[in-house]
Amino acid sequence: ARPGSSLPEIELIVEDNGCGMDEEVQAHLFQPFFTTKAHGSGLGLFTVRNIVSRSGGDLSVESAPGKGTRISVRLPVVENPMLEHSSQANSNPNHNTQDRNRKKR
Repeated sequence: ARPGSSLPEIELIVEDNGCGMDEEVQAHLFQPFFTTKAHGSGLGLFTVRNIVSRSGGDLSVESAPGKGTRISVRLPVVENPMLEHSSQANSNPNHNTQDRNRKKR
């Protein structure tokens, strides 16, 4: 859990061994429409960071020229009542039969 948070977290790490990024590029990574690609939109990391942030998570980037890049996304684990309902419905052997009977009426 992050400092000050009691929620458990999940961390997703994406790492490559590509050309890496210098500090100049890293300074602009999360600015909308900034791209180093010929056909890029510059909205990918900007969008991901906003989604992660609104979800109470954190996104960090470590990179150095010639060393590749490591992106870490940390998100709080929260209970989802919809998933609980769905798993209960799927564990009920009569659930599918009841649904079929309702559809026939």
